Amino acid sequence: MLARSVGILLAVCACACGVARAQSPVAVLVEAVKQTNAAPSASLVVIEQVELGGQLVTTVRMSGTEDPRDEKGSFLYGATPDAAGLGDARIIVDGATDYVHYGVFDSLRASNPSVKSWLVVDTASSLGMDPAGFASLEVGEVSELTGLRVAGAGTEDGIAVTRYVGTLALAKIASSKELQGLLAAVPSEAKALLKGTERLEISVGSDGFIHEVAGLFEAPFGGGTSLSVTVSSEMTNFDRTPAAISAPPASEVMTPAQFQRATKSKTTTPGGAPVS
Repeated sequence: MLARSVGILLAVCACACGVARAQSPVAVLVEAVKQTNAAPSASLVVIEQVELGGQLVTTVRMSGTEDPRDEKGSFLYGATPDAAGLGDARIIVDGATDYVHYGVFDSLRASNPSVKSWLVVDTASSLGMDPAGFASLEVGEVSELTGLRVAGAGTEDGIAVTRYVGTLALAKIASSKELQGLLAAVPSEAKALLKGTERLEISVGSDGFIHEVAGLFEAPFGGGTSLSVTVSSEMTNFDRTPAAISAPPASEVMTPAQFQRATKSKTTTPGGAPVS
């Protein structure tokens, strides 16, 4: 009887200790964010759809390889509908700098040597974008999530994952690079956009990495319309040796101002197409 009682007591203590060690959703996501952002390499696929007033405006697809630790990446970009030959591009991200190559640059360069192969812009500007930014999270953003809870479990790319959902008020991340880029593109809508929210579903793998982020961004826009952006991003191949990602040679790079002078154009469409 004593042995049995001791056995039951030990079992209860073991369960209690297990509950005590269980991490909260915030703690799990914070650790996953840190581990993912410190990875030397990852494959990334992002699909984004933008609706304005309930009408689909554009669909964007980006895929490539990123180095989260060093904030570098190399991506292929495609958008539909294709605006003036600017539907496809290659993007190299190097820290806070974007290098963007559109096929139309090659056509222009054939008759105008002043046009270079790459346009260089700041990722935080209205012309810049960081494809990896759609998939990544920061520790500060996790702490601002409300209603954070476990939503279920599943499998992503053969890895068991736990899915977490929560809501992020955009006003809480107004200083983030991604939101600052959006606000710079449409400054007149900044006040309205900051009233928006983003609902996130984040899949954390048994390996400790974030494997998928699905987001629904909704905010009021001018004229009583609404802006809705859905983003689905998948990250895989965290354990592979990263390929070198290098910026293009300086001789092949032009600034937006140089592009405008070379083409006698006032437009900033080539850099702004992803933002549009």
